[in-house]
Amino acid sequence: MNIPKLTSMDLAYETGVHMGDGNLSDGRYVISGNRRNETLYYEEVLRPLIHSLYSLEPSIAFENNSVYLRVYSKELVSFKHDRIGLPIGRKKELRIPDFAKGDAQLTAQVVSGL
Repeated sequence: MNIPKLTSMDLAYETGVHMGDGNLSDGRYVISGNRRNETLYYEEVLRPLIHSLYSLEPSIAFENNSVYLRVYSKELVSFKHDRIGLPIGRKKELRIPDFAKGDAQLTAQVVSGL
């Protein structure tokens, strides 16, 4: 797995996506969305972005009206939780991560991803 630099605009955007639609659990990162109007975005934007950032191959699955992008990697979960500060399990309080706070462009990318 590749660990991206905390100054990466792509990492900031993907972190915003995670904050809005993602979830971490034991060794798994999942992003979910509406199958009808977000499938192309998941296939053509998010899957290549995850691969580019982390050198991991996410899978895409469909269940009922939802599309799921899944990555199984304990190292990724650890990076997102320990270095970026995203919670494992249910998200209760979200804030702009520390790595993006002092930089207006990174903060804008996080918000854009949301």
